[in-house]
Amino acid sequence: MDRMGDDGHPPGSRPGMARARLLSRRAFRWRLHDRVAVVCGLLVPLVVSAALVPFRSDIANTDVALVLMAIVVAVAANGDRVAGVLAAISAAVWFDYFFTQPYKRFDIAHRADLQTTLLLLMVGIGVTELAVRGGGRKRAARVEAALRRVATLVARAAPPQAVFDAVCEETGQLIGATTVNLAHFTPDGSNLTISGWSLRGVHVPTGTRLPLEGQTINALVQRTGAPGRFDSYEDAPGPLAARLRALGITSEVGAPVVVDGQVWGALIAGTDRPEPLPPRTELRLASFADLIATAVSNAAAQAELLASRARIVNAGDAARRRLARDLHDGAQQRLVSTVMSLQMADLRFDQDQAATRRLLREALSHARDGLTDLRELAAGMHPNILTNRGLHAAVDALAQRSICPVKVEVSDARYPPHIEAAAYFVIAEALTNVAKHAQASHASVHVGSRDDSMTIDIEDDGSGGADFRGGGLLGLKDRVEAIGGSLQLHSPPGQGTRLHATLSLLHSA
Repeated sequence: MDRMGDDGHPPGSRPGMARARLLSRRAFRWRLHDRVAVVCGLLVPLVVSAALVPFRSDIANTDVALVLMAIVVAVAANGDRVAGVLAAISAAVWFDYFFTQPYKRFDIAHRADLQTTLLLLMVGIGVTELAVRGGGRKRAARVEAALRRVATLVARAAPPQAVFDAVCEETGQLIGATTVNLAHFTPDGSNLTISGWSLRGVHVPTGTRLPLEGQTINALVQRTGAPGRFDSYEDAPGPLAARLRALGITSEVGAPVVVDGQVWGALIAGTDRPEPLPPRTELRLASFADLIATAVSNAAAQAELLASRARIVNAGDAARRRLARDLHDGAQQRLVSTVMSLQMADLRFDQDQAATRRLLREALSHARDGLTDLRELAAGMHPNILTNRGLHAAVDALAQRSICPVKVEVSDARYPPHIEAAAYFVIAEALTNVAKHAQASHASVHVGSRDDSMTIDIEDDGSGGADFRGGGLLGLKDRVEAIGGSLQLHSPPGQGTRLHATLSLLHSA
């Protein structure tokens, strides 16, 4: 029986080990483009120098040197520093060999040969460095411009899909990839393609959902939460790797999209060419992945804002319906009974004074009951004690009516009316939940001021397990956030509940 490793994979077949082997074999492997630049840097100065030899008597050596310098600049600008340096060395050697007397001899001990070669070499290397740095600045400018275009979309709150599509296209064109995909890692362990771009239609189609398993850059980024690369999908297991092979994608790099501290997904760039993308390409993806994360966060915040507004509207409609029902079933019925009793008393006033007196008493009783009902409705909407005596008195009244003992710590300070109302209803709803659900032996309410904000803490020693899925607490959260505050809930099962609200006092009117 084959031995298995600690992670359940046979030795030598774990994803991390396979990737390490790939990277060790390819760590110093140049792209085809760079290798061509090196060959050109070595051979072109030789070919050009040899071609100019027949005209040696008609061309000044300075002109030849300028031609060779132009070749060095062209090689450095289109290759890298290694190709440029090799081109400078080649140009110096062949210039000395063909154009410095004695011709066709290179003698390092000869002073003229040495001076000419060193001068041409230093100038060549200097020009190479300038060309490479200039190319680097141009690449940096292109990156900055691409980031600015995408950032503008994000700042304008463009639709998320438009941002995702723009990032994929900008990324692909900037880094020379032939395919770019944005993938979302779903809670059920799937890889969901959100957006894609490619030169030849080789990207995974948007909406594709595949299991996040096997050996792919997607699985690597999801597991490590860091940029990485996968330089070959040959024989890589898993349905996603098989799909990539079918599309002709040979290798990929990726960077994580982190939202709220969690790996939401990954920005993946790949190629269908034999050569993998250049080293450090995965790090260049990170800036675009950050913009994706911002767009996702903005979209989530916008969706939550719209949902919150809808809940507030629905809660307002429900409150008006309850008010209409309570008025109809309570005070309105009392007033109808009062009117009927008064009408009957009016009819019997001259015939039966005893009956009239009884009807008047009934009318008076109905009127008093109706007044009581109206006061209770008004108290539910905004209690008079809160308006007249402030938050401390109103919370004391709530505590006295509670079936659970409540310790109250509230100052006598007065606050803006809408702040007092929000605080009152947070406390009232919390104490109602304690009485109905918590099975607590005691509770406490603490209201204080700190850093231009009001803080509210309601705690109990009950059963815990509360969450914002219930309509009451979610409605309170919407009410608090609507005036720029925040509401936090800590309610582990069996350990009681703590509700903490913060209401801003800045610019309150």
